[in-house]
Amino acid sequence: MSGGDSIPVNTFQSLASRAIRSADVVPVMGPFSRGFSACLKGTTLASVTAKLSPRAYEDLWMWRVILQLGFNDRSWMVVPIRVPLLLRYLPKEDAVHRMHRQAAQTDDVLYVDACTEHGNGMGFLLTDVGWNSFNAPALLQHVGYDGEIAEADINLLEFVTAVIALVAVVALRVRQGFGVGEHRHIHIWTDNTSCLSWMTMNRSHHPLHLYLLQVVTFLKVTYNVTVTMGHVPGVVNVYADAASRQFKLPNGQGPAIRAEMEKLPQIPWPTGLLSDINRTAMSRSSDTSSQVHAALMALDGVRGWITRE
Repeated sequence: MSGGDSIPVNTFQSLASRAIRSADVVPVMGPFSRGFSACLKGTTLASVTAKLSPRAYEDLWMWRVILQLGFNDRSWMVVPIRVPLLLRYLPKEDAVHRMHRQAAQTDDVLYVDACTEHGNGMGFLLTDVGWNSFNAPALLQHVGYDGEIAEADINLLEFVTAVIALVAVVALRVRQGFGVGEHRHIHIWTDNTSCLSWMTMNRSHHPLHLYLLQVVTFLKVTYNVTVTMGHVPGVVNVYADAASRQFKLPNGQGPAIRAEMEKLPQIPWPTGLLSDINRTAMSRSSDTSSQVHAALMALDGVRGWITRE
């Protein structure tokens, strides 16, 4: 089965019904629940078959892998009833109020930032817990939509920082005894609106972005984590910004900010995941099955890193 194949309409109806109902109580799969019903748009009442869209094909792969991951461990399905309500909009609530409501109810508050200087610097701060800074000098290019080499931009760097910082926080909590089956909510503040959009919607057509979102989804399922995102102005995101710039700030405040941050320990971050991202960035394969396999391999690396540390 592949994109463009003709599938019976009643199969799409069944898949759509099951996916949408399941995602209502397992929110991590919400972004992968609408592709099946989308295939039915434009079909007539007399239609017997419909075309399998690329998005539905991606959704099918994600559900297949998620169910396999939960075959022996279904703890990720145990989601507190407050979580679906946490992710939705309240009556007359706008995006800004929702992100602040989510941040007020979180277990961990994480600030992230990146810059194109200092070897593609990246930094994060887990409020009152710890921080770290690193760089990604190899992440200078990636394969674009057309299969040609494109220059990496600040949006991608911010996205990669958010993913790596998220893994670092999950690893920290697991090592501290975050129990199997126990749910945790992490809220991430970013000053990059593209990163915010990708992480909030959990959808992207770009192969590399989709791969990163798949890694995040598998991470959420494996460790029963809910992730929310919010936008913070760059002038407020001072600690993560300073860390991403190796504390070399034009206003001269770098040393003072570093002294303040060094009162907290540095949180280990997954260097192996960055290597996986670099490798995937230069892959010319946009095949869904290959992408999902690469994301699963990255998850295996993350799990092994958490276990070894």
